[in-house]
Amino acid sequence: MDVHLVDKRDATQEARASGFRVTVLEPGRVTSYNIDRATVAEAQLWAIQHRGSRGYALAARIDGPQGVDLVWLTAPPEALA
Repeated sequence: MDVHLVDKRDATQEARASGFRVTVLEPGRVTSYNIDRATVAEAQLWAIQHRGSRGYALAARIDGPQGVDLVWLTAPPEALA
C-alpha cells in the first residue's frame, strides 16, 4: 500500500453514493444485489457472508437520471471471472 499526502482541492467531482451493489460469482452464474442504508463496512460484511465460490465484487452505486453508475471498491466482476 502506498499513501501520499494530497491537496483536497484537486478533486474535480464528488458524488454521494445512493448505496452499494454487490455482485456474487458462482460457476456459470452472476447475481447482483443492491444494498441501501448501510455503511461500506456493513455492505462488505454482507458480501463476505454471501459470496459465491468465485468471490464477490463491491461497488458504490450512484443512481441518476441516466441510469446507475458504479465505482468499484474491489476488483470488478470481470477480473474475478
